[in-house]
Amino acid sequence: RLARENLISENLVNDDQTGGLVLLISDGEIHDPEALRAASDLHQAGHKLISLGVGTAQGGPVPLVGGRLVRQQGKIFTSQLQRATLEQLAQAGGGDYFDLSPAVWPTINAEISQLQQSR
Repeated sequence: RLARENLISENLVNDDQTGGLVLLISDGEIHDPEALRAASDLHQAGHKLISLGVGTAQGGPVPLVGGRLVRQQGKIFTSQLQRATLEQLAQAGGGDYFDLSPAVWPTINAEISQLQQSR
């Protein structure tokens, strides 16, 4: 349920517009079994999902704005990049997976330009 609410909205899936591009920026720690179905529904509705992975496979603390760290029950919260999960979501959503870095933005811009030209 959480994946459907966060990954796609019913308006996007039920809208007459197709050819949209959804950018999912995540560490891939997605604990919702509906996430793959939500990505597939998005693709079936004529949209494309691109997953952008943040973090490292080794993991680390999750920072907040201002340099503070996320805490959970008094302990510093850590997260690991789950690249395989994000790759599966991108595939189900008809798109691609990229590690988030400055080098990926030309590819994202090209996708957006292609989308704008097709409308």
